[in-house]
Amino acid sequence: MRKELDRPAEVDWEREKQRVLREVEHENNIFRGIDPDYVKQARLKGLYEQLKTIEEALSRESDVPIVQEINEGIGMRIVLQFLGAVITLLVIATLQLLNYLQALEYIKVHTPKLYAHLLSPTFTLALLAVAVSFVVRGFLELRKRRATSRGAKLEGFKQETHGEHSPTTGIGSTGNITAGGNIIIGGSLATPSTLGLAPKHPHFEFVGIGFPRDLHISPSYEEGIVVATTLEQQRASVSALTLRFRNVPKGNSVSATALNVVCQLRFYSKEWSRTADIDYAVWLESPCDCTDMEVGDTRESILVIRSPDSWNALQDLRHHINREYEQYFREFDVEWFTYVKATLVDQTSHTSASWLLHIWNDGRGWCHTVMDPSQNPREPG
Repeated sequence: MRKELDRPAEVDWEREKQRVLREVEHENNIFRGIDPDYVKQARLKGLYEQLKTIEEALSRESDVPIVQEINEGIGMRIVLQFLGAVITLLVIATLQLLNYLQALEYIKVHTPKLYAHLLSPTFTLALLAVAVSFVVRGFLELRKRRATSRGAKLEGFKQETHGEHSPTTGIGSTGNITAGGNIIIGGSLATPSTLGLAPKHPHFEFVGIGFPRDLHISPSYEEGIVVATTLEQQRASVSALTLRFRNVPKGNSVSATALNVVCQLRFYSKEWSRTADIDYAVWLESPCDCTDMEVGDTRESILVIRSPDSWNALQDLRHHINREYEQYFREFDVEWFTYVKATLVDQTSHTSASWLLHIWNDGRGWCHTVMDPSQNPREPG
């Protein structure tokens, strides 16, 4: 009988689910009273994704009793069929033996018709036909059982070989449960492919640059940098140039939400001789150093902001959600830049995409072109 799924059999998914629910409750206690938009970016995102994975694994567990029940039922029918054939052959052999030993003389004298029927060739052939039918039906049941097991194994193989290429997910120690973390179960990684999940992942697209507009730099690190909407915010606003990105929907339901997207920038001078790296660019209206992108959503990352003397790039410092920040970004003078390489990385699905941009101001406004990556002499190929 088939007793294994295409995942570690020793994992108690119901127990792991309860563990994650306790972790979710713990995180809710930590973030109680904080603005929901902040919680949206917190570790709860990763925990809810893990719960989704567990729920799908639990739903697949129901397949195991079904396969076992089918195999056990077929196995019992096989035993009964062959047992019937053996009993029928034993009846034939017993009658012939009793007749040979003349043990049927009493029946022969008192009920000659019954004796004639019991030892007639017609009755013997009928019993042989019954025995043969039992054997044939037994072999048919055996073939059916093998086909069932082979089909189940083939389905498991397909789920392994056609699983998604997203990040490893699963449930391990609560200390490992973070957005985008690799979770160890029983000494091995629990991946979506071993759980039979669909191959879905985000699809990033560069939409263009956001023309300079007034932004408000909130003193609260939880609010971050937002579009100035009130008169008070506009009076203390700064001008900024942004890069706009979209999570593009694809056909066949292969698109997925990006949970923890970071933007990395590398600035180049006109001669490509000077560079500056921003490992975590600041996302507009984000409470941390990353953002989420539902399918079809557009998000903006701040390329540069205008200071009194130059255009500055911003490095986001909000890497730990349990910390408070008096200053949550650092400025770098990049007045000299001409080219920039922008890279998006979803830390949950490990999906990434890069664009090489030429950005300049022609005196009337900002312009840009998307370049072929091979045009970058600092990163050929």
